[in-house]
Amino acid sequence: MTQWYDMQERSAGAFRLYILWIIYKYFGKSFLKFVVFFVALISFLFAGEIRRCSIKYFNIISDFSHNIIKPDFLNLFKHYLSYAYSLVDNIEIFSANYNAGKIFFESEADKKELFSDFDNNRGAFFICNHLGNINAMRAFMFSNFKYSDKKVNVFMQTNQTKIFDKFINNISVKSNIKLYPVENIGADTAIEIEEKLNNGEIVFMAGDRVSANNSDSIFKLKLFNKEIKLPVGTFRFAIITGAPIYFVSCVKVNNDSYKIILKKAILFGNNKKKTTQNLAQEFISFLEKNTIKYPFQFYHFYDLFSADYK
Repeated sequence: MTQWYDMQERSAGAFRLYILWIIYKYFGKSFLKFVVFFVALISFLFAGEIRRCSIKYFNIISDFSHNIIKPDFLNLFKHYLSYAYSLVDNIEIFSANYNAGKIFFESEADKKELFSDFDNNRGAFFICNHLGNINAMRAFMFSNFKYSDKKVNVFMQTNQTKIFDKFINNISVKSNIKLYPVENIGADTAIEIEEKLNNGEIVFMAGDRVSANNSDSIFKLKLFNKEIKLPVGTFRFAIITGAPIYFVSCVKVNNDSYKIILKKAILFGNNKKKTTQNLAQEFISFLEKNTIKYPFQFYHFYDLFSADYK
């Protein structure tokens, strides 16, 4: 099976990324999307491995939900193009040009619960995923709302996305975000993060990709009735901090807007291992429910599912 960390970075070469940035800067987002459409079409024609994984995904989700999405050329390209357009959005978001007024919460009750934690000067540990574009929440967190002064800490697997990360860092407007490579997490990191959360700061960590450095520390759980691997470390780390834990996705909806889907985790279990596994299962249920609603925004173009399904 090909894991995500075995694949070469596909975002584009550094020079091509800066060409896209120049197009956006001088000609705007609409023209950039026009250009990206043709760039994506050409690269899609030569992306055999990505098409294979997309076919497998559509077959699995169709069997599970009985909402048939044929893995034909049009739907496969629509899936790929959706991801390409999310990268265009990232250029707009990281350069602080995205209108945060276009971002809203799916549930006012969940929003109220999160803001209640913020009002009590509590931090929040967000377990995110690769459904939609979690970077859209960055625009929201730094918009002019009452909690925009909260510091944000983001854990990322940096070895596999060096080119794109360097590009984003160069175009980004400076903000109160601190990045942590997941490759370097240690005991000191856990202590530091716990202190930050106790001071009301925010943490983001993905729960749907196994670490390249710790690929044996996994849960095997079922998504759409097919086995996948989840990183034990994310869920264990979230629990030991003692902070409120939220599952979160940001999905694209009409009129260039993003919707924040939020759910506060419920911790249960009679021991640490069982509690951690239950948290991972709760996360899977959250991801499964929302992926069915937005199947073309599920950005896992590798062998996420076990090899026993063709």
